[in-house]
Amino acid sequence: VNDSWMSDTARDLYKTVAAENRTAAYAVDGRPVKSDEAVKTLAAALKAAKGVAIIASAASSVEEQYLLKKLVDAIPAGKKLVTVAPHYAEGDGLLVSADRTPNLRGALLTGLIKGLGDTDMSGLKAAVDSGEIDLVLSVNESVTSAGLGIEDLKKLKYVSLGTHFYQTSQYSAIEIPLLTVFEKSGSFVNQQFRLQKFEKAVPGPAGVLPDVEFLAALVSAMGGQAPRGGLAAIWTALAAEIPSFRNLSFDRIPAEGVLIDGSAFASEKFREGKTLHFAPANV
Repeated sequence: VNDSWMSDTARDLYKTVAAENRTAAYAVDGRPVKSDEAVKTLAAALKAAKGVAIIASAASSVEEQYLLKKLVDAIPAGKKLVTVAPHYAEGDGLLVSADRTPNLRGALLTGLIKGLGDTDMSGLKAAVDSGEIDLVLSVNESVTSAGLGIEDLKKLKYVSLGTHFYQTSQYSAIEIPLLTVFEKSGSFVNQQFRLQKFEKAVPGPAGVLPDVEFLAALVSAMGGQAPRGGLAAIWTALAAEIPSFRNLSFDRIPAEGVLIDGSAFASEKFREGKTLHFAPANV
């Protein structure tokens, strides 16, 4: 899409793999546990919650977002608030987009969010203050970006799924390590609605499950239906359930990607701005 070009900031992303604040262990109340115990403990917490807020990520893959939607559907809480954290900054009109996330459109296509209005996190703190939400689960996002502070976290159960420790991680009741994009395979849908896949480049930390395996196990523990068997099984389900992905499989995504029909979201006001190969009509 960008030919052979890459922005300077993107060239530094490899440093995240071995960063000092990298997470590499499952923990419950600060106690190291195995992945299966983490799944059981988190499932029990979600079932017991009065209200659950999920701060999802537009940096998660299509496959992960699909499974996270399955998790949302399996949560029995009376109040469920799902949002995808926005990351906007000034673009350069060439390589760097004003939308700094790689897969916002994946969250729309998988149904994780219904529209860009679900990137507005202003209502989360009010729901926490009112007591409607007593469990917050964040996926590779800092809860401070959602307007929650330390005092808010002290009065609820906070669950963090992430690749790195944030300043608020010490307040998490359950800590789930995730893999960086370099340690797993998956797909993104870019700003042109082009589905592209990426392949695992380096091994992840020992004992850390691929994100899709952990999420599928969690959905199953919640009593939901999640495809087990890796990306192939997930894509069989995606192709059967979501018209935009019909007749597609992970193996059949070509190097240049597949253009997905995004006309259903033509009214959304995307904020990425013009870049080298993209001039959006609805910004």
